[in-house]
Amino acid sequence: MAQKDKRLNRHNIEKLQQKVDELQVENKSLREGMADLARYKQRWNLRLNGLPEKEGEDTRELIIGILTRVVPLSVERLRETVDTVHRLGN
Repeated sequence: MAQKDKRLNRHNIEKLQQKVDELQVENKSLREGMADLARYKQRWNLRLNGLPEKEGEDTRELIIGILTRVVPLSVERLRETVDTVHRLGN
């Protein structure tokens, strides 16, 4: 009986090791994909410095107003393109 238990345990260990190996490959692939997405997203980040903050301002509209003077796109197109705006303190 002990021999049969050893074989069963060995088989279970091999299956678990195979699953661990598969998960490690998948994990590596997912990490690489996340890194690629982070790099891609950062390509589209824009940072503007020196803009005084006013109480109650709509920061997104402020940025869109600045961009309409710099980029030859319509305001509607910029509103579709600029999805998130954050103030980053000094």
